[in-house]
Amino acid sequence: MVHHHPFVSGIDHMDRQPLKRPDALADVIGKHTQVERLLCGHLHRSIQARFANTLAMSCPGVSHQVSLDLSPDGPAHFQLEPPGYLLHQWSATNGIVTHQGFIAPYPGPFPFYDASGLID
Repeated sequence: MVHHHPFVSGIDHMDRQPLKRPDALADVIGKHTQVERLLCGHLHRSIQARFANTLAMSCPGVSHQVSLDLSPDGPAHFQLEPPGYLLHQWSATNGIVTHQGFIAPYPGPFPFYDASGLID
């Protein structure tokens, strides 16, 4: 786990503040094939990218999300999208499976089936 992202996210103003020397981290991680994920924050968005033969993931923010603007020199803005989190479940059989959840009230859960069968 690291705070600053070691990959290019495409969000220009955030990519000006990446992890320093991501190549050095890639050299270390690349030698360890058992590394299943590299987790980072800072981006305040759920983003996945390949990095050093593994999957790098940033978690959504619990306060605000950085605006998804992939234009060069896009403005440094944030949005009040629902806060979120990533839940990582590990098992010896499947390795890591990651789920994204939201920290906000929303309707549900609703059943797919009732006594007559499939609802939708």
